[in-house]
Amino acid sequence: MLKLFLKAGEPIMNILAKQGFKFLWTHILSLALTFFLFLAFGWAIQKWGIYYFSIATSFFYISLIYSDAWNFGRLEGKAYNEVKETPVRALISSLIPTLAGVIFLLLIAFDFNSILVSFIAKIWYMPFLGYYKPETNISIFELTSSIAVLPITAFVAYFAGMKNFSFLEKLTFLKRKKKK
Repeated sequence: MLKLFLKAGEPIMNILAKQGFKFLWTHILSLALTFFLFLAFGWAIQKWGIYYFSIATSFFYISLIYSDAWNFGRLEGKAYNEVKETPVRALISSLIPTLAGVIFLLLIAFDFNSILVSFIAKIWYMPFLGYYKPETNISIFELTSSIAVLPITAFVAYFAGMKNFSFLEKLTFLKRKKKK
C-alpha cells in the first residue's frame, strides 16, 4: 500500500501537484496560443465565423493536454516505477486547472455577478469560445462541457501512455504498410 503513495521517496501528492501545475501551465499556454491565433486570423473569423476557429483551437487545446497526460502515463507505466499506475492519478492531477472552472460554475449557479463571471469564464475557456452563445452569459451546460474536456482528455491520454499506445505511430505504421 505504501508503494502507491511513494515514488522515489516523494509523497504522491507532490507528484500529482507537479503534474497538476503542468496541466495548468499547458492550459495557460493554450490560452496564449488561442489569443495569438485570434489576432493573427481575425480576418478568417470575420469571414467564416468563430465556430470554425474554435474547432481548430479546441484541437490544439486537446492535443496539448493529451501530450502532457500521455507522457505522464508513459513515465508511470514503466516496469521499474514504484507507483501503481492508474488513470485516476491523471484525474486527480487535472483538479488543479479544473478548480477555476468549478469556482466559475458555482458563482454562475448561485447568480453571483454572472455578467463579470461569465466574461472571465469565457476568457478562461477561450479555445471553446465559438461554442458559446455570443449574446448571453455562459450557461451552466456550456461551462460544464468546457470544464470536462481537460479531465476526460487527461484520463484517456494517461491510459494510452500507460499502455504505450500512440495514435501517430499507429497511423504511420498503417501508412507505411499501405505503401508496400
